[in-house]
Amino acid sequence: MNLSDTAIYQDKPIAFIAVVHIRMRAKYYRVSRLVVLPDYQGIGVGKRLLNFVAELYASQTKLPFYILTSNPQIIRGKHGELENKQIWARKQGKRQHKNKQWNTN
Repeated sequence: MNLSDTAIYQDKPIAFIAVVHIRMRAKYYRVSRLVVLPDYQGIGVGKRLLNFVAELYASQTKLPFYILTSNPQIIRGKHGELENKQIWARKQGKRQHKNKQWNTN
């Protein structure tokens, strides 16, 4: 199974996703990179590519599929929730604990 995929529009690559297979106690797939060209951002290309790849991996492997992101459109879904319930989206960014603040980027 490929661990990267590209979205093509009019023979031009417009988006890319790379996935890492984590093999520890819990086995799962995690998105390591999701990139959409600026001219194609904000119209759902990244979300569609993410949903397509998550469905493909979930149906073929039966393992969980995660993405760690700071993009609010992916976390809450710009046009509703992510279509695939196999995707676990977690927020990345600044956290605050008691009086300490640290950056998880």
